[in-house]
Amino acid sequence: MIPSYITGSTASTFAGRTLRKRLPAILKSVIKKNKYNKVIKQDLRLLLGDLPYAQIKRFAYANSQEEKYWEVMFEEFYDTPWIDLPFYLAEALFYRQILSCTRWHENFKDPFAVHKSESLAAQEKNICKLLENTLHLLEKPFDKEGFTFLLRQNLWGNQADLSLFHDGKIPVSSMDQEDYLLQDDTKACANYIAKGVEQVDFLIDNVGADLVGDISLALYLLKNDKAEQINFHVKAEPIFVSDALEKDIDIQLQNIEEEHSNYAEIASLFKNYVEEGKINISANLYWNSPLFYDWLPSHLRETLDKSSLVISKGDAHYRRFLQDKKWGYGEPLDKVIDFFDKPLWLLRTLKSEVLAGVEEENILKANKMDSEWLVNGKFGVIQFHNFQ
Repeated sequence: MIPSYITGSTASTFAGRTLRKRLPAILKSVIKKNKYNKVIKQDLRLLLGDLPYAQIKRFAYANSQEEKYWEVMFEEFYDTPWIDLPFYLAEALFYRQILSCTRWHENFKDPFAVHKSESLAAQEKNICKLLENTLHLLEKPFDKEGFTFLLRQNLWGNQADLSLFHDGKIPVSSMDQEDYLLQDDTKACANYIAKGVEQVDFLIDNVGADLVGDISLALYLLKNDKAEQINFHVKAEPIFVSDALEKDIDIQLQNIEEEHSNYAEIASLFKNYVEEGKINISANLYWNSPLFYDWLPSHLRETLDKSSLVISKGDAHYRRFLQDKKWGYGEPLDKVIDFFDKPLWLLRTLKSEVLAGVEEENILKANKMDSEWLVNGKFGVIQFHNFQ
């Protein structure tokens, strides 16, 4: 039996709290942190007034590609109240409506730029430590111990999610938090990558420590000839507050050069690989769309068909692979993601109620440790899905 979508209809659930409290708080922070004119502020406040009970509304599409993606949703859910939408769709629409309100397609001013900048400053010590670890390991040949460290570093960097911690107070975890790692396929990942692969595709999530983790792992694989080509797939437009755009990678590299100059060679090495064509950064509007990953457009399907490995970072990508449905936590990934036949690593700290492929004993342990384990970003998974 196919499970139903998660929605915000029940106020006590995380999705329900998000529609009623978290999204309005994010919207208020956008108004507060930006110097918008009266018209834009009024439109943002109208959006605020719609949450969470009003029926959703279409927006003016920026181009035909966007229309193609969003009409799939509107044809099925038009006139549906926000709280009755599938949870991911509601969030994606919320962030797209913010772009309409703030005239993003006219001024291209990121409504979350201040959030991102403040977050970088707040994460400075953590980022410095990540860079120190990275530089140390880049000076050594590949081994599974070094790889494991960087993979875990990459996982816990995913806590740097401003859609959950929009106040900038991001928890900093130790890299060895075994009790908080609910599913750990690190050994399988290490064995797979140790043989070397041709193309690795990162589905990038957040700026800050999360992005530094992606940069570090990518450099480690290239420098040790464990990957020939790496693609960074980023969002084309602002979404989920801290999700990385192409320009955010430039900002992160500049931040390393200027604020962490002792580790500037990490930024230089990344730039060199970009110039050599070994790292490709690609922004695509599909990643901003409301569509789940059982519906990939042909141009992205062609790219990923060439991939030896897809590394999915973060909560939103995870939810889209699992179609934001109420799967049993122990449901095998081979059943849940049966439409995706490429080797896939899922690295994610838990910030929503969607989960599958986790052993029951780990679920029981998490429930005893923390009643909010599913949604507070303190717990994580490293899952290897290889449906072949």
